[in-house]
Amino acid sequence: MGVIFLVLGISFGVYQSNLKEDCTESAQAMVLRLKENNDDGTSVYSPVVQFTDISGETVTAQNNTYSRPMRH
Repeated sequence: MGVIFLVLGISFGVYQSNLKEDCTESAQAMVLRLKENNDDGTSVYSPVVQFTDISGETVTAQNNTYSRPMRH
């Protein structure tokens, strides 16, 4: 299970680094749940995260990048 969160965390980190040109403040985010997509019969997952922005507003966001959990 920890490996899943590691992969998702790395994916989210890459996503966040791509936004750095627009957003320069960093924030701690909490993974609320994993959204499942099963379009082709194989389950893939994307993290749904929540954080507080610089103005104090709570933001819930989902990356549109899905991945399969690694096998153990």
